[in-house]
Amino acid sequence: MLKLLIEGLRFVPHSYSCVNMWQCIELLKRNTFELYHNDASICDWNLTPKPGLFAPDIEKSLRSIPPMPDPNKADIIYRIDFPHRFESTYVNRLFVFVTAEFNAFPDNHIAGNNNLRDAHNRSRAIIVTPSAWSRERLIENGADSARVVVIPLGIDPSIFNPLDPEKRRVRRIELGWDNDFVFYNCGCMAPNKGMLTLLKSFAVIARDNQNVRLCLKGLDAVYSSLEFLKMYKESLSPEEKQSMEGRISYLGGSLSFNEMASLYQAADIYVSPYMAEGFNLPVLEAAACGIPVICTQGGPTDEFTLPTFTKYICSRRIYSADQFPFLPDGEHLTQLMQESIEDSDFRARSAVIGPDFINKYHRWQHAVDKLEKILL
Repeated sequence: MLKLLIEGLRFVPHSYSCVNMWQCIELLKRNTFELYHNDASICDWNLTPKPGLFAPDIEKSLRSIPPMPDPNKADIIYRIDFPHRFESTYVNRLFVFVTAEFNAFPDNHIAGNNNLRDAHNRSRAIIVTPSAWSRERLIENGADSARVVVIPLGIDPSIFNPLDPEKRRVRRIELGWDNDFVFYNCGCMAPNKGMLTLLKSFAVIARDNQNVRLCLKGLDAVYSSLEFLKMYKESLSPEEKQSMEGRISYLGGSLSFNEMASLYQAADIYVSPYMAEGFNLPVLEAAACGIPVICTQGGPTDEFTLPTFTKYICSRRIYSADQFPFLPDGEHLTQLMQESIEDSDFRARSAVIGPDFINKYHRWQHAVDKLEKILL
């Protein structure tokens, strides 16, 4: 049996760590590889492991993956850390997980501040990336197109699924949302997520509608999410701030995946007016939980959403290396948010069609099926 060494991060709520853990969980169910795991780093940050992201038995199985003190004994190495490491090893099969969100690929995203073209062409590594959008950006920035493969991300339907109406009603009461129409967004709150656009659109919605709420889920332990949010609020007019007064809920703590799913399940609409993304896993998770999605048109989310459960924000494609790739139309976002409040049929259809589509094509099982074929 081939020895597969994964070099990545576990037990912290960072996106690369989460992808790594979900892939490991699926690989552990199979008998394809002799699996090893060496813990790597993300940005040299001193990230504190958080127990409880998964159920205890799953965390125990993740911890049980043995390390490999000498990586040269591996048959295959799969790196999923940051900055990306392309340096050669004695192992013939080297795979590196890379996401490209922007028009330019920054040198500091590669260990040693190398440019992508030189780093990839000096290496034997095959790049694994989660979307065709990301693949195109990597190739534009010099990656060898013959060695860049797309492996989409996935969801676990045992966690990310719709709640039955009574459980959903109870959960909304627990959150204090029982009388509100709730728009939801989660992520690091960095500028590429389009949060200022979302806040400005919500200000109009809050001015024109009673009992509407915007819930924002950041992650203060890893990112400066709350500081980002404060910065965006400073850019709002006094009238915009007044219309949103008491209408925004912010959650910045670390939550388990079950707790994260419960926020999707209890919300009414997931909104993501992003300006740059490599995949956007929360959109996939939201659709799996049965809530409709409003997201930027033209980016990677086009690859795993359908208009039957998604409203697409018109956006302008920008090609400048020093700007974000997309500029979503704020007025159109406001229009789509208002339509979503009024269109109960759309929400009802989305609750059925979204989970059915995601479960059929976008579970972690499907992702790792494709990953296995590439690794072998």
